Amino acid sequence: MRSLRLVAWALAGGLLSWCTPPSAKAPIPAGTPFAYRLAVRWDGALFEEGARVVETNLGYRVGVRALYVGLGSLELVACPDEAAVAALTASVARADHAWDADASRLDALSAARLTDEGELLLGAATASGADYCELFWTVGTVDAQASDGFELARAAAHLEGWVDAPDGERRPLDVWLTVGEGVRVPLEDAWTPGAELRLTTAPGRAFDDLAFDALSDVEILFEVIQALGNGSRARFAAPP
Repeated sequence: MRSLRLVAWALAGGLLSWCTPPSAKAPIPAGTPFAYRLAVRWDGALFEEGARVVETNLGYRVGVRALYVGLGSLELVACPDEAAVAALTASVARADHAWDADASRLDALSAARLTDEGELLLGAATASGADYCELFWTVGTVDAQASDGFELARAAAHLEGWVDAPDGERRPLDVWLTVGEGVRVPLEDAWTPGAELRLTTAPGRAFDDLAFDALSDVEILFEVIQALGNGSRARFAAPP
């Protein structure tokens, strides 16, 4: 039942996004190379017991000792015209996305350690010349090592840490996820020559709204990965 609910959520979210396309556009001349960069922010988090510690909006304290995600692909999405929207709403969306592949696609296929703040250069791609409105990015199942040597082996994410409930009871977390997740993020800025595409994510806020007592460990990590995507931001910016 949960799987059917997740599929329904994904299809409904995809159709809604295409029916209400972002207004900002980022036309890039065809053949222009640009880089993708991941930025990780832990604003407001404490560091205790070897973990990043955040308090959620529901009163839980979460300690994150390890959080790794498999970076699948990143791809800019052209702004849909009225004909494309009509065609999509009259058909069934594909499982991965609902548009033709663009030259801007980057298959990162790497493991990112999200307990580290900072920025990570993911790779480069080439623009197709389209007017871009969104970034589609995925947390995917990969075989890859993170910067510290930790390995994701046919896994999409790993979380290790603990949760303190409002009543003080501690729940340890040590969970793997083997199912990926993709999300479309509106572009916040127009492209300028030399700019990179910076994807910013805030792991500390990905634990908000979670009623941990009602979720299994795998469900917790799935919800966290989903929140990472939905809470991310994508913008063109000058290289650091």
